[in-house]
Amino acid sequence: MFKKVFPLMMALSLLAVLLSACGLLLGPQDGGKDAQSVQQTAVMQTVAAVMTQQAFETLIAQATQIASQQNTPTPQQPTAVATEAQNTPVQPTPTVVLPTATPTPKPIPCNAASFVKDVTIPDGSELIGGQKFTKTWRLKNEGTCTWTKDYALVFVDGASMSAPASVSLKGDVRPGETVDLSVELVAPTKAGSYKANWMLRDASGRTFGLGPNQDKPFWVSIKVSGYKSDDVPSAIYPLDFVASICQADWSSNAGKVARPCANVSQSEAQWAAVLLNPKIEGGRQENERALWIHLANPNDWMQGFYPARNIQSGDRFKAWVACLDGNTTCEVQFSLDYRIDNGNIENLGKWSETLDGKWTQIDLDLSAFVGKNVQFILGVTNKNSKGPVDAVWFVPSIQTVTP
Repeated sequence: MFKKVFPLMMALSLLAVLLSACGLLLGPQDGGKDAQSVQQTAVMQTVAAVMTQQAFETLIAQATQIASQQNTPTPQQPTAVATEAQNTPVQPTPTVVLPTATPTPKPIPCNAASFVKDVTIPDGSELIGGQKFTKTWRLKNEGTCTWTKDYALVFVDGASMSAPASVSLKGDVRPGETVDLSVELVAPTKAGSYKANWMLRDASGRTFGLGPNQDKPFWVSIKVSGYKSDDVPSAIYPLDFVASICQADWSSNAGKVARPCANVSQSEAQWAAVLLNPKIEGGRQENERALWIHLANPNDWMQGFYPARNIQSGDRFKAWVACLDGNTTCEVQFSLDYRIDNGNIENLGKWSETLDGKWTQIDLDLSAFVGKNVQFILGVTNKNSKGPVDAVWFVPSIQTVTP
């Protein structure tokens, strides 16, 4: 309230002063004073009146400005409050450690086993059809019960490979001990892959095996190449190529050649074998010796380099060539090459065979080589568009024919 009345009072006071000055200017003049005094007085009064007028206007303007400033709200500036920095240590937040749940240990079963290793016949071993073999596993007793002689190996499923239904253990196997368990088997005669699953059986007739639930089998897994061979016969001709199979050097584009010879692998993809009673295409059964040549893939080839023979008068090369019975397709080329005294290899003849139920007879006169040391080379090439081929050199030999 005071802020509004004060400017008004100041204005009224200034107005009174002004009115008083004006009265002096307009009032009667003292006739007793001289003219000079009267003139000076009039001048001073005029000056005073002017100054009073100017002062009044100035005060009015200031009062108006003050009133305007007082009526306008002045924004409040935030007051900065100085806060003394305090070096208060920060207390660490405690970490809540939840208790770790301790798993309840699974009880150890009475009967449990684990696989240690294949002692014989690792998985994928290649065997000959009809070959006898012994499979041995090394197992560990992981249970709490002792395996006694009343426990047994038992065949579960798969290819039996002429296995017995069960084989009893030979002695006790206490918990934590290992044991080698074996079974006698025979490889199937047909080429292919074979697997048989086995488990253990306790004295109560319950089967168990491997794994956390003791329900997984262990197994034997083999590949049968299809190779088989009769025994190598004794020679009955001056140069008997069947009887001399192990004296020849055999080579193939696929590498090694399996054959019925000592210290020679019999699990190769290609082979030269002996058949004493071969069954020729068309189902014709023979009772004489033959060389069975197996080539696994199209364009495969094989050669047998035989020891050199000094050719005699009357010597002739004789043989029959054919596809073996059982081929689904057969397109093959036979060849007979030679070289003299380790010279260049030359060709004596080539013959093609297909699965047509027929075979080709060969009879070559060797009189041109009399007195020379000649090395003969038997060859076969698979001309099938796909798949393997089985071919035979039937009774290949050099025979001396007397006139």
